[in-house]
Amino acid sequence: MAFSAQDSANAGVSFTRRQFSFLAAASLFSFWGQKQAFALEGQDAGANSFDTLAPIFPLTAKSRDSFAALMDYVPSVDPDAAYFRSRVPRAARIPAFAPTQAHPKLSSLPQVATLTGCYRTLGEHADDHYKRSRYGAPPQGGVYVSRMIGYHDIVVSWSGPGMIPNAALIDAAHRNGALCLGTIFQPDKRIFDSSAVPAKQVAAKFVELALYFGFDGYFMNFELGTPEGHAQILDLLAMMREEAHRQGKSDFYIQFYDGSADMDQLMPIETPGTPYVPAASFADSTMLDQGWSGYSMTHGCCSGRPTDAASVYAYCRKNGLDPYRSAYFGYQLYPGPGYLGLSAPSVIHPNDSATAYGSLQVYSFEDGLHTMQLALDKGKGDAAPALSREEEFYALERRFFSGQSQNPALDNAPNAEQAHIYAEVAGRTRRYTDYSPTEDHPTDQVKLPITYGVANFTVEHSVIGAFPFLTHFNLGAGDAFFVDGAKQGDRPWFNLGIQDLLPTWQWWLEPMQGSLDRSAAKYAPLRVEYDRALAFDGGASLHISGSLRARDGVSLRLYKTKLPVQNAGDLSLHLVWQGLAETKEYLLAGLIFEDAPDQAEWVRFTQTDAILHEQLDHGWTRSRMTLAPYRGRTLAALLIGFHHEKPAHADTPVDVHIGEIYAGLPLKGETHSAPSSFTVEAHAAGAAQGTMQVRLRWQMRDEDAYYDLYAMNATSNARTWLGRVTADCYYVESVQAEQGSAIAFELVATSRENPLLRSLPARTTVQAA
Repeated sequence: MAFSAQDSANAGVSFTRRQFSFLAAASLFSFWGQKQAFALEGQDAGANSFDTLAPIFPLTAKSRDSFAALMDYVPSVDPDAAYFRSRVPRAARIPAFAPTQAHPKLSSLPQVATLTGCYRTLGEHADDHYKRSRYGAPPQGGVYVSRMIGYHDIVVSWSGPGMIPNAALIDAAHRNGALCLGTIFQPDKRIFDSSAVPAKQVAAKFVELALYFGFDGYFMNFELGTPEGHAQILDLLAMMREEAHRQGKSDFYIQFYDGSADMDQLMPIETPGTPYVPAASFADSTMLDQGWSGYSMTHGCCSGRPTDAASVYAYCRKNGLDPYRSAYFGYQLYPGPGYLGLSAPSVIHPNDSATAYGSLQVYSFEDGLHTMQLALDKGKGDAAPALSREEEFYALERRFFSGQSQNPALDNAPNAEQAHIYAEVAGRTRRYTDYSPTEDHPTDQVKLPITYGVANFTVEHSVIGAFPFLTHFNLGAGDAFFVDGAKQGDRPWFNLGIQDLLPTWQWWLEPMQGSLDRSAAKYAPLRVEYDRALAFDGGASLHISGSLRARDGVSLRLYKTKLPVQNAGDLSLHLVWQGLAETKEYLLAGLIFEDAPDQAEWVRFTQTDAILHEQLDHGWTRSRMTLAPYRGRTLAALLIGFHHEKPAHADTPVDVHIGEIYAGLPLKGETHSAPSSFTVEAHAAGAAQGTMQVRLRWQMRDEDAYYDLYAMNATSNARTWLGRVTADCYYVESVQAEQGSAIAFELVATSRENPLLRSLPARTTVQAA
């Protein structure tokens, strides 16, 4: 099958994969030379035997000399590089506001960092192929798409494709206000010793990659080096920072790790501080090796010597460093996540920060959750699971972040039995073993229970500080894709980079009357979950179900905000929902304001003078309320509530999906112009008969938040969703292409200023011959 491409700007453009690669390689030949094959030709295509047009992740092509490949690489002339470039700016976070925190006594100073990856496969066998994909179709069992990015201050791309983070991970971190760092792992000595090229030139290359691909800096992992090499590495870090500042990136960030827990080595003072200017080290922060807590594994790891957390705090204070921004205590969690609850209280006293010596850094917790799931699966026998295996994994993730109760406002303290297990496993030696499906060891780290969660040590974060605010609870993965309630894509997909801002608290349930007993083991009168079977826009909705007991009221806190309701005018809040016939009788919208943080303002959906209902297609209802009565106040939290207006005499079934929450100005006939320069860059036959693959490009605009791509059926003119991205290019792996028919592609932009507003479509076509 042959294809020819047409669009308004170009006609008759036709490429095979080999022709496209040849043209690209020719343009790069001057610097690739004979040492390095061009990436498009050098990458193993994996299981597919067809000639793929799939873009290749930067610097992952096979090479005889990875250092030479690094120094020769110029992303601006690599035709694949744009497909892995993040264009999402890092959002500003709003300040902490203790009265609405899940734990008001927690200090906002300690932070959370992680060493993680993108798209760990959730089946029994790992497949790292997906970590090199920005988006795609998941394997059996799915891939890990974190639902807790918002808790992190620093996201280090660790178990990924290399030093450049996956663009989807950068997008999600930045949307939530977190830094995203690449990893320089055990660097070739030529990187820092100037034996091949000056170290300043290497520093400039690292900065070039960060600036082009849109990430914030690096995690430098340098272990077992010589003292001379250690000093040269520190000099390199200083050169990188200097070069980044020279190029205008004042927030370039470096975290250093050398396998020790010695602050003299990790954060030596480069510039002494004064009463007015803080001290400076070569790096912005360090991760202390997990051996600091006495932790080790029987097969050997963790070279850091046991270190009292208070001594780290004292070192920072003595030398003019901020202990919370400088010292991150490392936790190796891939053998089991429960170690956090055992050890972290020695760094930060849970729930009140009575003592707080630094910040936390969790290492490969998703691998630990997977290990724990394997161990739990083994103990189930033939019992039928209550959740799908994938949702069981996310319940474990929620326990790790929100605490064992999955309610971040509870204390989540270990009970007597759990405290005994903490002491018993490894006999208090903290010398652990990995889980084995065939051998059971009393020292297996996976035996440690999850008790305290991240939320019991550090405060929640939010970037919701200005109107408009919009969420559809899109997880960045789904079994289908919906637009305005209509299913427009019916294939499973993943793309962390398009994840919405998910609820700040997952799931903070509390009584509407009286106070929450924070010492309770559990408070979950209703079930809260994401439902991937139904969505208004994207791949999921928020689903609340269960039974509302007579005379009870239940509050669900969703989002931490700082939204000043000034010059309210037409400012409004609306929810798009669907549920049982009597849903309006018990559903309420809740608002908490900074001037009265202990009292929610509730608006019942039955209050016709305060809230208007509009019936939408596909069973959805939009319920809108004006914010004018709250002019001059600052909205600090968004909630929904469940309570009968009239006392009920029996339990009431609850089953409601929330598909959209929006706060801002309503649409008033505005239009958004179609994107420009939408064109087919290349195309070829797909892997399956009667399909093709396409690389699409367009001009990205500042006024656009993201873009949706569709294929149009020539016969029915029906739209099929292909993907969503904040970028100027997209690779379509497979689209139906009947011989002799024209395949039309449409590109629709969503406005950054008002995310309810979509553009007219731009169109380009491909003719199947």
